[in-house]
Amino acid sequence: MEILLIIGVIGLLFIIIWMLAVGDLMTRRDDDFRGQSDKLAWAIVLTFTGIFGAIVYFFCRPQHARNSLSTEDGATADDKFECMECGATIPAGAEKCSSCGWSYSES
Repeated sequence: MEILLIIGVIGLLFIIIWMLAVGDLMTRRDDDFRGQSDKLAWAIVLTFTGIFGAIVYFFCRPQHARNSLSTEDGATADDKFECMECGATIPAGAEKCSSCGWSYSES
């Protein structure tokens, strides 16, 4: 009887670890992965390998590559955005686009 309880608890822990890996994968943005299909590849690995794939995922998962990229002036990718009118890159919080003059201030 105790053996069945131990096996059940270990099985439950394996399922929880696997679910955490799947949840982490699904909440990450596509920009966090290097290749276009890396997120899909990880989903396939987690689906078919279970706990073993989850353990490998936690050791090899991407480390938010999108946030670590910086531009030439030292600003991160989150500090800039694209103008809705002309597509130029402008700093976050800008009231108007320096290229086309499109106004982003509330009026």
